Amino acid sequence: MGYAAKALGQAIRERREELGLSQEQLGKQAGYGTGAGVSVSRIESGTTRPGPRRFEGIALALQLTPGQLEDRAERRAREDAAQWDERMAEPGARRNRRALKERLAAVREETRKRADLVAELGEAFNAAHDTARDEFLLEFVRTARDIRGVPESGAKGAEGSADNDTLPIDIPQFAEGTSEARARGLARRIVATLAGGDGDGDAGAGVENAETYRSFMAAVLSSKGERGGPGPAGVTGSPLGRGGSLLLLGIATGPGTMLAASRLLFLSRRRSRAEEEQLLAQLDEADAKFDASQRGFDHMIDALTRATSILEIIGLHAGWRLQQWKRGLDRAPVEWRTLTPEQQEAYRRFVAIAACQIAVESLDVARFMTVDGADLEALIEGVDETLADAKATVDLLA
Repeated sequence: MGYAAKALGQAIRERREELGLSQEQLGKQAGYGTGAGVSVSRIESGTTRPGPRRFEGIALALQLTPGQLEDRAERRAREDAAQWDERMAEPGARRNRRALKERLAAVREETRKRADLVAELGEAFNAAHDTARDEFLLEFVRTARDIRGVPESGAKGAEGSADNDTLPIDIPQFAEGTSEARARGLARRIVATLAGGDGDGDAGAGVENAETYRSFMAAVLSSKGERGGPGPAGVTGSPLGRGGSLLLLGIATGPGTMLAASRLLFLSRRRSRAEEEQLLAQLDEADAKFDASQRGFDHMIDALTRATSILEIIGLHAGWRLQQWKRGLDRAPVEWRTLTPEQQEAYRRFVAIAACQIAVESLDVARFMTVDGADLEALIEGVDETLADAKATVDLLA
């Protein structure tokens, strides 16, 4: 496409205003759910770029074909470039203080937008992460480790071996997809970790909760023997978890933060020609990095938003179901054979949900900002599949 996210945003805003639509109205007509207006605002500001399906929905809501909307964005990009060329054609424009200040301001604004968006979504992710951890995963671990005699192997394979793709116990069907094998592998690891006692220890509130969570996650993610090789692209052994938003913040705003010192130098005194040329080169580099990383940034934001939604469902709905299940259990320790079929089925559901939770929290979304080309496309596909399959499974079981 021959336009940047900013040009597309301007074209969308201009057409929306022609039709007299608000951002919220456009977002809902384009298929966005909660926060439709906020999503359109981010697109119009050039902070994010819609994916193919959202792009088509926006075009139709604007009474345009996708091709017509692309033409408008390309025309806006050409107009912006022509205006810039006119300014640069003025005598001494490349060393013009005002032009440099404008470009510095644009880079600073892009940096601020990215920083604000990452901080907002990072805070929401952390809140959902902590709720899912405390209300569901840790409560399940505390209860499940006191259930004795959980079957250790699934149905025998064709040659009588339990070393097949079945789980230690029968787990409800995971959503079909390429990440299904990883989710099943995590479910096997969870059951094995619970049976082995890994992650034990008193888990109170605050720091103790976090420590017990990290201990259990480390035990599950470091377990050996998952079949089918490595998981999909974008999965790491270290969960994003609390504090990860700081890492994302640094990666997302890196192209702009390098100009902080240059800006101070620029405003503090007169510059030599060499200094102005150096600043111009840095501005060119920052612009290029922002453009090159825009696709990865958009997908990182999308992944964070979707992951947060999944964790919110787990923390609320799965956490409530877990409390209902716990009330029906006998005092610990509990023998598996004494559980009713419904209680055993609930145990299996909770293992499947926990597997999805760990898969989502283990996504290396920061990598969206560090790869490109074929690696970026593989990462997009892998993360999208993991999130889609986890969402379908959680919606079914929670």
